[in-house]
Amino acid sequence: MDPKLIHAVIRQESNYDPFAVSSKGALGLMQLLPSTAERFGVKDVFVPAENIQGGVKYLRYLMDRYPGQAALVLAAYNAGEGAVDRYGGIPPYRETQDYVARIAKRYGPSRESALSQDNETGRRRIVASVASAGVIVLETR
Repeated sequence: MDPKLIHAVIRQESNYDPFAVSSKGALGLMQLLPSTAERFGVKDVFVPAENIQGGVKYLRYLMDRYPGQAALVLAAYNAGEGAVDRYGGIPPYRETQDYVARIAKRYGPSRESALSQDNETGRRRIVASVASAGVIVLETR
């Protein structure tokens, strides 16, 4: 998974605040709901590396669920897969439509194909760590 996509999501979700809490109960850097955090094995949403790894697992799941459909991956990350399935596409929520547009712009159209990469061959995994002064480091291995 492209670290630039992860950065674009983190910037949009929390603006790099590891202690961010939304009015809807989403938590941490990648704004995971408690149920999503549990679903993807995150024990402490306020530990940056755990939060990022959980968010990346969720994005990977969504990429597998909506292969080749980057906008739906982002819409589902924001509004949930149930909403995307219910509407058969990006839900008619202003927040979700703006979310998809902002991340697509920040991530860049030339990189959007990375959302559709084959997840079985040549896939690298993203590893998050926190360096000195609280700097978040994303590496692919």
